[in-house]
Amino acid sequence: MQTNTALLQSLGRHLEQTAEKREVSLEALTSRVLAAVQQAVERHFGPKFRFEVRLEQGALEVLQVVTLVETPSESGEVALARAPAEWNAQAGDELMLLLPFDAEAARAQDREYAALSGLTIEKSGFVTPVLEAVREALGTKQSIDPVDEAVLLAMTLTVMPDAARDDPASWDSYRLAHDWRTGGARLFKRFVVGRDLTRAELNELLERDDVPDGGSVELFVDLLSLDTLLLGLVSSFDPLSRAAERHDVDVPRVADRLARLGLDVRARTMNGRGWTNLPIEHSWREFEVVERVTAPYGEMTLENARGLDPSLTVGKKFRLPSLTGAHSLFEVM
Repeated sequence: MQTNTALLQSLGRHLEQTAEKREVSLEALTSRVLAAVQQAVERHFGPKFRFEVRLEQGALEVLQVVTLVETPSESGEVALARAPAEWNAQAGDELMLLLPFDAEAARAQDREYAALSGLTIEKSGFVTPVLEAVREALGTKQSIDPVDEAVLLAMTLTVMPDAARDDPASWDSYRLAHDWRTGGARLFKRFVVGRDLTRAELNELLERDDVPDGGSVELFVDLLSLDTLLLGLVSSFDPLSRAAERHDVDVPRVADRLARLGLDVRARTMNGRGWTNLPIEHSWREFEVVERVTAPYGEMTLENARGLDPSLTVGKKFRLPSLTGAHSLFEVM
């Protein structure tokens, strides 16, 4: 379920092999693939930004083009005041920011250029549509393992709003994407303009007027926390069974796949550690087991707590990490 970027890093070689195998022009094939990538990137980030896509020494590069101006009014423009003073930048200067495919490099870039880029929130998801565009253009689009799809749906169901979770027809409008900044995942929902989202709301939220009625936009709606995931997986709603039925696979196969990723629902362990005895790496939430929740934060009913650990009793306190090193669970894009 992890995103494999090897194809992007050696795209030139794949283009040469595909062109030779199909007996087509390498130049034409390359242009078609790069155009598909450009379209995928622009669709993902929206019209407020400008990008350039190119091959550099056989590797795919996606660059954000930023133009410094006094008062931004066009796509890709950023206020000159955002540029570091030591740059001695001037209005009209153009910057090219290479968008990293790996999480560590993306973090480093965000620390240095977040004010100029503006892509901090959306960046984590762009690799997936780029990979899909490349594979489709090359004719190598891979079939998706239905067990992986069931695992992803089960995780998504744990954070969906109740009304959506009870409406299977709406499930496909939600997408769970890995958030490398927290090691968690963000829930996105696709809204249809004119049906789910008015044009006024679209302009207010995204400052976009380029999406026609019937077109769709994707918005961040929630963050999947570890406690939400764990409680959701063992809830009476039974997302594993619902997801397995949706993708026509057996529930044990879904549970086994999750266990191989480090999350064992049956044993209530993550990477071999009990759910209420996980290592605290950065921050945590502390819960007290109670018969009835009276405080909005910090309390959990006995029923829910025993879903995490059957040995817990009323009055016991335990911690769940807000951030987790189990990144493989959430690299679901």
